[in-house]
Amino acid sequence: MIPLAPSPRELFSGAFSGSHVSTTSNTELLTDSVFSILHDLKNPLWGIRMSSQLLRATDDMHCNIHEVADDIRTSCDQIFALLQNLHELYTLDSTAQPIPYEDTHIPSVMSLCLDQHKATAEHKEIQLHIEMHGADTCTANTNAASLSRILCNLVSNAIKFTPCGKNVYVSVRETEANVICRITDEGPGFTEQDLAVLYEKFAMRSAVPTNGELSSRLGLAIVKILADRIGIGITLVTRIDVGSTFTLSIPKQRTDVDTTAEDHCRELNA
Repeated sequence: MIPLAPSPRELFSGAFSGSHVSTTSNTELLTDSVFSILHDLKNPLWGIRMSSQLLRATDDMHCNIHEVADDIRTSCDQIFALLQNLHELYTLDSTAQPIPYEDTHIPSVMSLCLDQHKATAEHKEIQLHIEMHGADTCTANTNAASLSRILCNLVSNAIKFTPCGKNVYVSVRETEANVICRITDEGPGFTEQDLAVLYEKFAMRSAVPTNGELSSRLGLAIVKILADRIGIGITLVTRIDVGSTFTLSIPKQRTDVDTTAEDHCRELNA
């Protein structure tokens, strides 16, 4: 179950509290975001409504109850995912608790994320290509929960925006100081306009999911917030109509001196 959510007023004000924009700009962003969420909720809610009408109007002898139930569940899952992302964004923007770090086996975290999305990839006939180098010793001192969320968002996006029958490539390897994770898709790539708003909340981008999946337009914003918080460097290489590669650089050891994500980017392309 989703934790008890704040009121809509608290939710939306909290989601933009870290944007550092003027009151006017903040209001405009809030208005745009409300309309964006309402638009995204319309399709799954309409699907639920139509499925319920079908159940009401059709004789059981001529209605595949299991298919209708699956449609209802899919619509509910889409709504749940959107609200979950919105709630997570609110939580990230409204809390500043200390982050616990521990030695984390990175291939294990990646494997769990891939397991969560394996069925979706198979449904779209997308082949997952996985390379784990140094799997026995590939550890880093990081926050496992935040890292898992980052990886799951990037893997989910890679599958979501890759056409059916194509490929997604995932790799984990070590350098002297960092663990490097790469997620590569065969999607449409990011335009210059997309790159200008890459990590912005609710940003409208050119790409659309390839199999009717719901996109909350919050995933990459959450990825960037979490990566910055736990000192993970993140870069993107993209080519239109070819695909995109997100690369994470996770420091193996932390020091007493505060470091930023940019300090670790030097090894991203090693």
